[in-house]
Amino acid sequence: KTHTHHINPKPNVAPDETLAKWANKTKDALNEAEWVIRLNFKKGTFTDVVLSDELSSETGVLPEGIKYKPDTFRLKQAEFNSTGDDISGSKYKSIKYEELKNYLKFDSNMRKFTFRMSDFLKDKGYSVDGKLQEKQWYLFYKSTYEKGLKLKNKAEFKSKEITIPKVSYYQVAGGSGTGGGDLTNKIKIKKVDSNTNKPLGNAKFKIIKVGDPNKVWNIITNAQGEAE
Repeated sequence: KTHTHHINPKPNVAPDETLAKWANKTKDALNEAEWVIRLNFKKGTFTDVVLSDELSSETGVLPEGIKYKPDTFRLKQAEFNSTGDDISGSKYKSIKYEELKNYLKFDSNMRKFTFRMSDFLKDKGYSVDGKLQEKQWYLFYKSTYEKGLKLKNKAEFKSKEITIPKVSYYQVAGGSGTGGGDLTNKIKIKKVDSNTNKPLGNAKFKIIKVGDPNKVWNIITNAQGEAE
C-alpha cells in the first residue's frame, strides 16, 4: 500500500529581516560546520556596519581544536525571493578570503572574529560612503568540529541604526549533521501496526511538495519502520 503525504511550502521570510543565521552540514560533517549569514533581506540602509561572531558551547568549554577556517570565508551579493532563497544565479561573483582578509580580525584562539563590512564596501567600490544600502548579501564560512559537541555560534550585526544578535547551533550525534537553520525540506516517517504498535517495514510512501506537484519522493520504511 502506498501512502501519500504533502509537504507544506517553505514559509516566507519576515519582510523586516536584517540578519538571519544558521548552520549547514558539509560532506565532512563530523569534522567541520558551515555557517551562513543572510544580510539585509529588508533592503534597508545601515551605516558603519560591523559583523561579529563567536564560537562557544552551552557548557562554556570548547575542545582545543575548535576554531574558524579563514580560507573558507566567502561573501556574495544576492537577490532573495520571498522565501529567502538567492535567485541571482551567477550574476554576482563570490568574494573570497583573499579580498576579505584585511577587513577580518580574529582573536588569538581563532574563535571570534569581526568583519568591517562598511569599510570593505567603500574601499572595494560597492558603496560610495560604505553604507549597506538596499543590497542583499550572504556571508559563508566554516569552523572545525568534533563529533557529539553541541557547537554554539553567536553572530551580531551592529550599525549606527541598530544592533541585532543571532544564535545558532550545530551538532552531529552520528553519521549525519543537524544545523540550526531551515529544516523544511527534511521529513522522517515511522510506520507502526495500528493494532500491535510494532514497526512495519517495507511500507511505501509518496511525498509531494504542496505548491510544486512536480517534486515527488518515493520512500520505503526499513525493518524498524522508519524512512527519511
